[in-house]
Amino acid sequence: MTAAGYRCEIDAELQAATEQLQSHDWVRCAMVIPPQAAASFRATIVVVPSEAGVKVLRRHGKRFLVHQWEQQVGAGDGIHWALLNDLPASGAAVLERLHETRLFPRILGDAKAAANEIELLVEVPYDLDIFEGHFPSIPIVPGVVQVGWAVNAARSRLGLSGRFLSLEKIKFRRIVRPGDRLLLKLQYDPRRAQLRFRFSDGSTLVSSGEVLLAVADA
Repeated sequence: MTAAGYRCEIDAELQAATEQLQSHDWVRCAMVIPPQAAASFRATIVVVPSEAGVKVLRRHGKRFLVHQWEQQVGAGDGIHWALLNDLPASGAAVLERLHETRLFPRILGDAKAAANEIELLVEVPYDLDIFEGHFPSIPIVPGVVQVGWAVNAARSRLGLSGRFLSLEKIKFRRIVRPGDRLLLKLQYDPRRAQLRFRFSDGSTLVSSGEVLLAVADA
């Protein structure tokens, strides 16, 4: 499968390898993007893992998955592999998704509860950058990254601008892995310049805490 609308030439062997890859039990769908379209020196194989593939990803990491796929299709080191949670409908949308930062979760929905409160449904990307080092074989979202997600979401969704001062009442109760969908609840108390955050999975607490922010300059 290739991204719709591309006029760039794709190596026939690479295209055949991508089609062969779709028969792998760990692949739901796959497509190849030529170097010209991806603005890269390497072609990119984009894969949406199957349910079985996601289980392997969560247990063993991206490198293990890619190694198994490379063995099946004979793709060499000159290929860039990208994982997506789902495949957008158009080639342009796929490229946009690939070019998005992989530092933050995808926001799937939101609900504004009050002036200083919001709830966000977020999804952890399969290809989050932090997994390259934490950890390549057991991908886990560090607690400090979860705090950063909460602060970033509060700045963009609630308009907070004060600089970070300290953390209080921090709890990390459950490991966060690729593909997790979590509810992020944010509450800001302007009198105390305090941001409360809570990540949860259904009724299960994942992490929570309070972030103290400096009052923004007028």
